[in-house]
Amino acid sequence: LKKMQARHEKEFTKLEVASEKETAKALKELDSLGIDTNGVHVNHSLIKGWRILRKDVLVDRSAKKGLIDLYTNITNHH
Repeated sequence: LKKMQARHEKEFTKLEVASEKETAKALKELDSLGIDTNGVHVNHSLIKGWRILRKDVLVDRSAKKGLIDLYTNITNHH
């Protein structure tokens, strides 16, 4: 049972949100996606939004991700 529980905990990691006020919206969206979480952690480096790592898949709905993508696109085209 302990091995099964450890596997389950690895499968569902903590949700990272940019601020406490974004927690409810993030949990609602995760629920609609069918993704469970085992906790919430505030990560101020996200600027806005949330992200969660599930198994090997990162679901990233943060402003930081958008800014990094924008920067990458601009610098790669010049």
